[in-house]
Amino acid sequence: MVLKITDFRMAGFLVSRGALFLRTEEKGKQVVFIFEDTNNTTTNLLHSYPSSDEQKYDSACKTMHDMVRIALANRR
Repeated sequence: MVLKITDFRMAGFLVSRGALFLRTEEKGKQVVFIFEDTNNTTTNLLHSYPSSDEQKYDSACKTMHDMVRIALANRR
């Protein structure tokens, strides 16, 4: 069984947590990351993302990016 995802941040999270990365495929303009998911181990790992340090970091980066965009827009 395999798990296919297109979000590179989630793919990076899975790799950093030791999920077995098999390959990539192209689907139109998207890249699909394919992971081994025997016994739903990778799926279960993916479900731990919302409360992980990696997700908190991603959210903080997004917040800072938004703040910079607002600050630059206000200069105009």
